[in-house]
Amino acid sequence: MQMWYAEGGDLYTPFLYKYAGVNAQGEALYYYDEDLSPAGNASTNNTSQPGTKLSGTTTNIGEASRYTHHSLLPDFIGGFGTTLNAYGFDVSFNFDYQIGGKIYDYRYQGLMSNSASSGDGGSAIHVDMLKAWTPNNTSSNIPRYQYQDQYTNASSDRWLTNAGYLNFQSFTVGYTLPMSLTAGLGISKLRVYATGENLCFWSARRGLDPRYGYDTGAYLSSVSPVRTIMGGIQISF
Repeated sequence: MQMWYAEGGDLYTPFLYKYAGVNAQGEALYYYDEDLSPAGNASTNNTSQPGTKLSGTTTNIGEASRYTHHSLLPDFIGGFGTTLNAYGFDVSFNFDYQIGGKIYDYRYQGLMSNSASSGDGGSAIHVDMLKAWTPNNTSSNIPRYQYQDQYTNASSDRWLTNAGYLNFQSFTVGYTLPMSLTAGLGISKLRVYATGENLCFWSARRGLDPRYGYDTGAYLSSVSPVRTIMGGIQISF
């Protein structure tokens, strides 16, 4: 994904083609600016400058213009948590979150690709392909799935996804037995507990973890933190 940098401008500003949905035949459409791509002509198309007009659409990505988009940076990043104690029980939990921002979802883009050659046979496909345009589903914004169709998943703002998330980072629950039950055993404290980390993660799309970085995106090789759950007994003499 390319970025656009300008004096006084935002950091991490994507410089991408702009997706325009599908045409009446279900083919992917992209916008062009007539000042950069006169009449949508590939031979005279200037993709080194950002477009400012949505003059028309084309099915040929070589005729489309690149546009700047909102910065990928989130509006807020933070966390919250608490600890409670009552009647020998103790509970603590922590969440972290991100509000706003975008991430380029390479993983989703790859799973939404069309079969362009025989070498694509056996490739994994996202379940959203079931919602693609068909003659009986003409209101879909997903291009038709047809062999050798070009540019159905070209790099564009179609893959810019909300980077907001909520992560259930950690949770601990415990119970400390009363001293009246443990003092006779020479034990000053006996606590039974269970704890967990990375228990749940909510984001705009299942499987999407926006915590990789602002200037790249979610790649297939990226691995989210492992969920762990454990328990134990704490004894003090």
